Amino acid sequence: MDNNLTITNDFSINQLDGYMNDSVGIILRTKKRPVTLTRALASIIQQSYKKWHIYLINDGGEQESVEKIVQLNIADLANKITIIHNEHCLGMGSALNCGLNIVKEDFLAIHDDDDTWHPEFLEHTVFCLKNNQDAVAVVANCTIVNEEITNNIIKQLNTYPWYKWQDQIGIANLIQDNFILPISLLIRMTVVKKIGLFNENLPLICDWDYNLRLIKFGEIITLNKTLAYYHQRLTAINNYGNAKIINHNNFNEQKNRFFNSIIRDIVDNDINQKLLQAILLSNAQKTDVLMNKLQHLDYRIAEFENSKKLNDIYQTVTYLKRKSFPLKRLAAHLRKRIRKWRNK
Repeated sequence: MDNNLTITNDFSINQLDGYMNDSVGIILRTKKRPVTLTRALASIIQQSYKKWHIYLINDGGEQESVEKIVQLNIADLANKITIIHNEHCLGMGSALNCGLNIVKEDFLAIHDDDDTWHPEFLEHTVFCLKNNQDAVAVVANCTIVNEEITNNIIKQLNTYPWYKWQDQIGIANLIQDNFILPISLLIRMTVVKKIGLFNENLPLICDWDYNLRLIKFGEIITLNKTLAYYHQRLTAINNYGNAKIINHNNFNEQKNRFFNSIIRDIVDNDINQKLLQAILLSNAQKTDVLMNKLQHLDYRIAEFENSKKLNDIYQTVTYLKRKSFPLKRLAAHLRKRIRKWRNK
């Protein structure tokens, strides 16, 4: 990473006083999720950095329910929220574009209706972009929250760190896997205007496609502070289910089409084709090494399990012998008495 992209993480809120003209446009898409929408709005309202405006996209949900939730928070949301009601569900990409077409702030954030921010998310990320003018965006670290919703009550099951976190964002790595979560990202609006809209033909991976178009314009810097929370409900199949989990087959289909389109662009000329072949060969060699290590590990685990099973059998036999000892004594005693009875 270039030296001029070095991130300063430590600061006080007073250092942001000169930045308060730098506003954040927040696109919040929702559909029939009043419980998590209430939590998402609270997540934004509680931000220590107050220069923000919400573009709430109700993508086919009930208008009355959404507006009621907003009214309950009107003291904090007055003049800070714009609501768009879509009569029918347009899908993730199209709904986000409804907001992208009207957002006019200096920075852009995508806040899904089931995710949350640490209260200092905007404070830290805005500071990073103001002090790294060459960066197109900043991504903060994240925590995964597994939860379930029963009778409109959210119950947290467990949490763990974002396992795909990377200290540096490389184009090659981003092509292979989308490890940047929308809830963790703040983008400079001047770059957003160059990128264009989200790809509506890839609704389940439009964020991945957008991230790849974003990084073409410059570096995405990282902030290794846990400032975002990605919420999952792994078993939910209703409105509160995670789209990529429920639509797993469609997700894989879109991912495959996405990869194919990238490769077609790459192999347009012989030089790119040879470069792609070299990269794929290198990755194949690395994969072979990894597979050999995994097979060896699997063999060792099998050995251990067999050893454990034999040990369990031995322990069981020993236990049965120990338990059977009193029975043997009783049998011997009975045989002795029978012999005495016969000898009479």
